[in-house]
Order: sequence, then C-alpha cells, then structure tokens
Amino acid sequence: MILISPDDKTTLQQNGNMLLDDSGNKYYKKNGIYYLLPIKPIENSVTVKYLDNQYFRDFKYSKSLTPTNKIDPNVYGIKESNVIGFIPNLMPNESALYLDHGCGSGSMRPMIESLGYIYIGADNEVGISTTVGGGEGFRNGATHYCDLHSLPFKDETFKFAHSYSVFEHLQNPFLAANELYRVMEKGGTCFIAIANLIPFHMDSFFHMTHFGVLNLFKSVGFNVLQVAGANWNAYDAISSMGGLPGPRLFRSFISRTIVSMHKGLWKLKRIIKKNDDTMIDEITRHNMMSGIIKAIIKKPN
Repeated sequence: MILISPDDKTTLQQNGNMLLDDSGNKYYKKNGIYYLLPIKPIENSVTVKYLDNQYFRDFKYSKSLTPTNKIDPNVYGIKESNVIGFIPNLMPNESALYLDHGCGSGSMRPMIESLGYIYIGADNEVGISTTVGGGEGFRNGATHYCDLHSLPFKDETFKFAHSYSVFEHLQNPFLAANELYRVMEKGGTCFIAIANLIPFHMDSFFHMTHFGVLNLFKSVGFNVLQVAGANWNAYDAISSMGGLPGPRLFRSFISRTIVSMHKGLWKLKRIIKKNDDTMIDEITRHNMMSGIIKAIIKKPN
C-alpha cells in the first residue's frame, strides 16, 4: 500500500521508522502503528454538486437495508451483522484492502480479516477525551493514526470501507466524504451509518436526516444505492445515549412507552386521514424518527 503525505499529498518515503514527504515533513511509525496526522492546519476545499430538492423526495428510501450476502445474525454482534451482509467475497488468492473509517477500538478487525481482507484502521481518537459519550471505549484500534479530512492513502486504494457512527463527529463532513471517495477503488463500496436523532456525544457536530445522508455522498460523486433508518427509534436512542437521566430500567420503560404511543398515533392518523399509501407513510415515520441513518454507497466504475 502506498502512503501519501497528509500535508503536501506527495508519496511518503520511509527510512526506518521515519517517513518523509517532498516538503520535508516528518511522520513516524512506532510499534507497528503509523502516525500520520497533518503537521499544518488543513486548508483543503471541496467542490460539491447541488441537487434539486425533488431528487431527495423521489429517492426510494426503505425501513432497512437489503444485504447482498446471506448472514447469520446469531454469529455476529449488531454492528458486524449490519456490515458483513455487504462485504464482497474475495476470489481465491485475491488481495484487497479494507478501510475501517474512524475505527475506534477496531472491534470489527477479526471479522474483516477472517474474510481475507487486509485491515486498515484509520482514526485520530480526538473524541476519546470527551466527558459526554464514553469516548474512552473507542480507542487503540488504529493501524494508521490520521485525520479523516486528509487521508494518507493514495487514490483508489480500498475495495470496501465502513464508517460506523463517524461522520457526525467530523468538523467538515463534505471534505471527509470527498476524501473517502478519493481513496475508494472504482466500483468500491462503503457501508455508512450516521447519527440522526440521538443526543450530542463525543464532540459530535453534524447529525443528519435521511435527506442529509443522501445529499452528503451524492454531492461528492458516490452512487447512493440504499438509504434506511436503523431499527432504533429516537426515543430509545435519547434514553440510552444519556439524554434521559435516571436508572436504566426506568429510562427504558419511559422510552418504550413513548415509542408505542408514537407508533399508535401514526396508525390513528392514517385511519383518520384515510391514507391509501400506508407503506410510504410508514417508511417516512420510521426514517424521520430513527436514531441512526444507514446507507450503501458505491464509487462509479
């Protein structure tokens, strides 16, 4: 894998545990981990494509993503089960790089490597010091310590990537999305999950609706194949993410009661208004009140 400078974008030349770019900037490798944070402030720009609002209204959203591979949900945890259904199977003797974008503790690394991929975990661990959100549990998994706004990888490096609850923590998600687009192979696929209606946590900046997630990745060039809200209602998310204080059982009882009332009131609304398209109305309800929005995106060939 070819590494590039996060500062001047030239190819890094390695000399022992030191890496140099053409401008003389020095980066390091220590205990097998690359330390490639930018030395200078990031001043990159990105050109985005503006889309008519009707595009977002007409997009076919759903209540859940449709996997391309068969999975056994009893084998993996929630996050692993969400992602593994979209990871392409490798051909015999095929070598491919996999990017864990904002990897945190790198909890998915064993699963990814068991599928034959070369694992690359990228993170800057900025959020670990926060007092809101339990950041200390999301560290020490990176193989490459870097800034997601200026990735140290050459163009078209990765076959697959996942970014799970990462983009809400980035100061400029459009710049980071453009960087993700740059480092994906042509035809490369990404699994994305971004906070929608959950409380502020771990220095989060931008929580996004289903329209927002679609806009973010479409506007930098990705083909957006699927968008769906997670099966995690906002009231449950607020309760479990610290937005509702108190004992866990008490919080859970309140949130589940509200969720049941919420669904019941929407059903009543459909009956009163004699809504003929129940499915579209239910998809709208689900996505507008989901704690997390998920998407499958692909770089065009």
